[in-house]
Amino acid sequence: DDSNQQPSGGTTPTPPPTPQPSPQPTPVPTRQPSPKPTPRPVHPNIAGRLADCKWNERLFTISLKADQYGNEISWKLENGIGNIVLKNSRTYNNYEADTVEKCISAGAYKLTMLDSYGDGIISPGYYKVYIDGVLQFQGGRQYKTRTHEFAFGSQDMTERDHHWLDSHNTRRKTWCVGLV
Repeated sequence: DDSNQQPSGGTTPTPPPTPQPSPQPTPVPTRQPSPKPTPRPVHPNIAGRLADCKWNERLFTISLKADQYGNEISWKLENGIGNIVLKNSRTYNNYEADTVEKCISAGAYKLTMLDSYGDGIISPGYYKVYIDGVLQFQGGRQYKTRTHEFAFGSQDMTERDHHWLDSHNTRRKTWCVGLV
């Protein structure tokens, strides 16, 4: 049988054996993935605004915790021409916590906090206002009426950027719905 003979003209050395494979991967990931996507990213600021708001909007958030006299507390957000954009929708219970969010268009605004008795929200109560997730102002005690005025312009993006971002956000929402 000639099958075990080397070809004529010399011998070819045999290469060394292949090294052993690396150890098997761990059987379980070190951290379990979240069961479903979070409603908003941890830091959802994209070019100065949140992904769920339109390109010319910012996310306004008011977070408050009532004191032992929650029924004394109310608030309203007005735009630059005095139209009410947002306000508390009900009477607060004692020690109730509430967070309200709304995408608001570029412009000037005035937030008015009201306490019918005139002592404000007593600790541990508070109110905090955020724009695009960044704390703008907060308060609590010693007011019957307290106003906060603020303004912001639209984002510095081209029209093409706006179209791309709106399309991206539409795809993102569609994709995330499929994961739930």
